[in-house]
Amino acid sequence: MSERNGGVGDSFPGAGGVLGAGGRQNPGTLRPDASGSTPLSYRRNAPRRGCFLRGLSRRAKIVLVVGLVVFVIGAGSLTAELIELNSKKSSIAAAESAADSAEPASPKQTKSEKPTNSADAPECTAAQLEIAPVINADSFAPGDKPEFAMTITNKSEAACQRNLGTSQMLFQVSSGGQKIWSSKDCQTNPDNRPVLIAAGQTLQTENLVWQRTVSALETCEAERVEVDGEGAAYQLSVQLGDIAGSEYKQFLLY
Repeated sequence: MSERNGGVGDSFPGAGGVLGAGGRQNPGTLRPDASGSTPLSYRRNAPRRGCFLRGLSRRAKIVLVVGLVVFVIGAGSLTAELIELNSKKSSIAAAESAADSAEPASPKQTKSEKPTNSADAPECTAAQLEIAPVINADSFAPGDKPEFAMTITNKSEAACQRNLGTSQMLFQVSSGGQKIWSSKDCQTNPDNRPVLIAAGQTLQTENLVWQRTVSALETCEAERVEVDGEGAAYQLSVQLGDIAGSEYKQFLLY
């Protein structure tokens, strides 16, 4: 008669299985119970099934989420670039199609050529020109002689021509409302000089030296009288043909 103290090969029905050597349960030999289901102890020890994230650490989960966000943003940007590229291709194709079907453009009309000489330009009118006197100083010491000139400005937007010869120029000195000297008195060898004046251009005549004398037609062959100095005020006015200067220029003689 064998002993029942857990020897090898002895069964222990209450445990729901067979004990191996040393009393350890061998789960491979478990059998279903009378209801046909697996014993409770076997189901508790079976491996659990679920989301794989449960097995990841907190840091691994964060890295995974960040990676997914970056991937989604990159995919969205790539999609936008592809859409924009397709749009540009469509626009280029439409422009090329329109260019192929369009009629050749007619050449643009150009402005008429600017006059290159006085013969090609109309004569300047009084409304186009501005005349002004010029003096080389505001006051003159005894013995110093004033030098006169005039400026001619085309204030219009079109070129024109005008006779700027000495035959058209008038320089006149006055004092106290009375004429003292005129460049027309006893003038010799007056000339004519047609000049083209561009739009906005200003020209200045050559200087004319005044000898500080009184002039008159009767004094052409006689000796002329010198005017007073000692701080006396004089005014210079100019004229070009029928165009009078817009102002006069005052100066002092000592």
